Amino acid sequence: MEVPPALAEAARRRAVEENPNNLAGARGQPRRYWRPGRTLAVHFLDGDPELWRRVQACALEWTGYANVNFAFEDRPDAELRVGFRPPATWSYVGTDALVIPPHLPTMNFGWLTPASDDRQLRAVVLHLFGHALGLVHEHQNPAASVPWDRQSVYAYCAHLPEPWSQEEVDQHIFAHYAYDVSQFPAFDPRSIMLYPIPQAFTVGDFAIHFGHELSSSDKSFIAQIYPHGAGERGGEWTPPAPGKPAPAPPVRAEPPATVTQSRRLEAAIPQTVVLHEQFMLLVRVALPDSPPLDVEDFPERRRPKAVVSEEEMVDLQAPVDPRTGQPGAVRLAVRLVTEDFDIVGRSQYVISVPHGADSPLVKFELRSRHLGTSLVTVEVYDVTGQSDLYLGAAPLDTAVVEAGQAVAGLKVTALPVALRVEQAATERPAERKGQAPRSGQPATRQTERVMKLSGDQFQEIHATLLETYNPETLRMMTRMYLNETLHNIAGGATFSQQVFALIEWAEDKGKVAQLVRAAQAGNPDQPALKTLVERVQRWLLPGALATTVDFDWVTIPAGDFLMGSEPARDRAALEDELPQHTLYLPTFEIARVPVTVAQFAAFVAATGYQTSAEAMGWVWSWRAGAYVRGDGANWRQPHGPYSSINSKLDHPVSCLSLADAQAFCQWAGVRLPTEAEWEKAARGTDGRIYPWGDASPTRRTCNFGMNEGDTMPVGSYTAGASLYGVLDMAGNVYEWTASLFLPYPIEIEKKPEDADTFSRRVLRGGAFSSSVENMRAARRRDDELRIYNAYGLRVARDAQGASTS
Repeated sequence: MEVPPALAEAARRRAVEENPNNLAGARGQPRRYWRPGRTLAVHFLDGDPELWRRVQACALEWTGYANVNFAFEDRPDAELRVGFRPPATWSYVGTDALVIPPHLPTMNFGWLTPASDDRQLRAVVLHLFGHALGLVHEHQNPAASVPWDRQSVYAYCAHLPEPWSQEEVDQHIFAHYAYDVSQFPAFDPRSIMLYPIPQAFTVGDFAIHFGHELSSSDKSFIAQIYPHGAGERGGEWTPPAPGKPAPAPPVRAEPPATVTQSRRLEAAIPQTVVLHEQFMLLVRVALPDSPPLDVEDFPERRRPKAVVSEEEMVDLQAPVDPRTGQPGAVRLAVRLVTEDFDIVGRSQYVISVPHGADSPLVKFELRSRHLGTSLVTVEVYDVTGQSDLYLGAAPLDTAVVEAGQAVAGLKVTALPVALRVEQAATERPAERKGQAPRSGQPATRQTERVMKLSGDQFQEIHATLLETYNPETLRMMTRMYLNETLHNIAGGATFSQQVFALIEWAEDKGKVAQLVRAAQAGNPDQPALKTLVERVQRWLLPGALATTVDFDWVTIPAGDFLMGSEPARDRAALEDELPQHTLYLPTFEIARVPVTVAQFAAFVAATGYQTSAEAMGWVWSWRAGAYVRGDGANWRQPHGPYSSINSKLDHPVSCLSLADAQAFCQWAGVRLPTEAEWEKAARGTDGRIYPWGDASPTRRTCNFGMNEGDTMPVGSYTAGASLYGVLDMAGNVYEWTASLFLPYPIEIEKKPEDADTFSRRVLRGGAFSSSVENMRAARRRDDELRIYNAYGLRVARDAQGASTS
């Protein structure tokens, strides 16, 4: 994201003050790199603490290759300030952050929530923190030769919510940076700084899909920009020469004796042993006073991708040696190389002194964070049988030891105990409605509903995959989109048998919908896969869905009420809520809760309706650096690809446009409430600020502020009921109304003409991601055709006679 023009000159000046080498940028494209050796403070402005932890762990990957550090602190004046405010995702580049006012974010993760899966989070966090370190978009690399279909890109960008001119498209998409500004001389299609390029934007079959790992060139270039031995240690930084590859990251110098020992140990250790084809096991054994083991200590070809932090290392206190009377300690750290970082080291440490060559010095397990199941048991032996080796009587140099190898008297044995793990059924006490989950954590995500395929359904999936994939592309799809290894889950002598086994695996795991969505993502140009995804979604819907739906109606009696805000009572009142005025409404009925996923699914099943979000597909804003219309989200997958509605049938439906809401109402024989009807149902006749009164929102009264990170089942917040008993009038999802956005006062509430003539319509109620101010009953939001994963609906109808409230 570029700084505002008014701050551009100040940004150039601060960049040079921070790092004089930034002055060397060419042709008006200054570099924006920080000083090597810098520690950048990072402050989270809002969002969920668990999400902070995940973002922090991912961002720190950059520091394994660059001489720069991130210090995550509660410091409002931090150089980098992180927001989680929907819907946009963006970051200022490098030192540009220095000119942004301290109360504003310098980067924003607008489409990350605690429910975001690891691949999505890694793709976004690594990319944005790359920008924060000064890296630019790879598609503008001077060596890039993307075969753009310029007219398609021009047409697409002309219809964005904030349309681009052809000149803007040329500047932000087609123009190339100078060689000394781009991060690597050769175009890297695997760079984390490259966003996906749909095939529709190119000539031929060229396309780039999402990446979620740092590529080798990402690592090499960031190591050259922020070299060890430079910056605060007095070194010089030399920009890469145009057209020449950057050298590998320099290895930190160590005392000669240590270097000699490291080389001897390296020669004694053969190639890495890979367990379960997913991770590499590295164990560090050191004396208590040994220096910290840094990633730079590993040879380049064997350097791990993830390093356990100092806090995660465990000091193992050995018992007192009866021969010497002296206690000792050994420190162990497990380092894993994984694609998804789902495998973590866990305890069960055992030490026995004295011990022999046949008994383990230490025994522990590697466990799956998501499954909670042991994958591998690791035992560490002293093959010499001399316990004093670990009690300090003899020195033990820092070493990297691998499975099955004996080095300096140490042997590590890895015993796979469960290569195919099953998730155990677990139960936990149900939370009472209206209360937040215990311990203040977001609600736990549920897995897909397990479905058993009929013979015909199984055959349809099998035939479609055989038609649209070959053995190699299926293997790639399984690895890239399911994060699984095909060989481990789908053995078989023939390709047909492999496909059969893969479908069986998905059925057993409750991942049938995820499998077909992954298949479509991996081969998006196949109509048969798109059709298959839609059919599987219908198979997963509850079997009892009827061709009509019922609503729990609440009657709102005729009479006057106060519409709008009074600033003397409501200090958060906005101008478009003024003046507060009295309005008469006849009796009407409104649904007690918003329309649910199950109700909307019945409508789709009965009519075959396709929502606006589904019809538009991926809608990407190159200017905002975000999917401004929902990042591929729609009502079936409200948080984008790989999310699902199968565990959310009682949640409010979301990702709906006004046209979608009106189509549902027409099918169900109901209508949208007017803005005035909605507000009266929410606040009654006493002018209260919130549906429940004037007290500020809490986690008992409504779902707001990303407290849960997602929608919650309708009717969960009974403490937030309105005067008439209407629920969820604050938070969860915004709700479309039938009213045009007009200035107050409204003398009489009129229903607008048909949908083709509207300009802007009113939405009410706030969403799960909205601030406290948006929970107010008088708060108005207006929109045209945009679709967010926080837009839903509630229905109303004219009075039917007797009260049902």
